[in-house]
Amino acid sequence: MYATKADIENRIGSDTLVLLADDNKDGTADESVVNAALVEASGRIDAVLAARYALPLDSAPHILQWACVSLAVLQLYARRRDDLPKEHEILGNAAMEFLSFVRTGEIVLPGHAPRSLAESTSLGKEKHFSPGRIAEY
Repeated sequence: MYATKADIENRIGSDTLVLLADDNKDGTADESVVNAALVEASGRIDAVLAARYALPLDSAPHILQWACVSLAVLQLYARRRDDLPKEHEILGNAAMEFLSFVRTGEIVLPGHAPRSLAESTSLGKEKHFSPGRIAEY
């Protein structure tokens, strides 16, 4: 995982985390709930990174912790169906936009060399079924 429960607490505060993740009503955030949100967020990040980087990363840049927390907070609010505060909506959208830039190669993770993407297998080749060739059949 790219972030921890403490990272989420630092972002939203322990009281808010308890409100979002205390399913058993014991006054503390349930580890399983928080971990599930972090696992889902980390999985989303890995799904994007796998197209460009060999996983697991030796050391994750701090920006991935930020993205993971942003996505995990979205997940925690979504499961409670509570109104998402505007600041967390903005951060969640920014994290998703960041990941889309990583996916397209517009952003490269610091300290990590991206793999080259395979080019199209038909690039520069004659088309088998051009309009003129189709008329031959």
